[in-house]
Amino acid sequence: MAADHAALQAAGTDFPSGTIAFRLRPELGDGAVQLRNANASGRYLVHVFEPESPVRMLLTSGRDLALNGGQLEISGRLFEGDRPLQARRLGGLLTSPDGRSFDLEFSSNADGELLARVDLPEAASAVPGLWEVHAFAVHEGRGRR
Repeated sequence: MAADHAALQAAGTDFPSGTIAFRLRPELGDGAVQLRNANASGRYLVHVFEPESPVRMLLTSGRDLALNGGQLEISGRLFEGDRPLQARRLGGLLTSPDGRSFDLEFSSNADGELLARVDLPEAASAVPGLWEVHAFAVHEGRGRR
């Protein structure tokens, strides 16, 4: 199953131009997946939503509101079920509604929680909309990444 940008807009979503959403058939099983497109060039961001995965990442912030020129703290942790996992790496981006991105560099505290602090710009985005946090984690377990 696949939906291109026009189909996603018709469904009432607000994804950027060029977005494609697809679903893999469950009978394909688990394991490595390789995406290919003969016309692809440049860089791509791939979001994976796997509701049956035993591994999940939880991101939180100490507050729902942040002010221009202030600082935002993001914490992250990986879990398998209720058991915390140790991430090899965690990184990310804070993206404004106008597309500006700010790197998130995470460091680990004593109990394995990963924390990132980002200084918000003095001038807010002139484009209405929500800011987004994109986080990326690497964990090795059961011989797989």
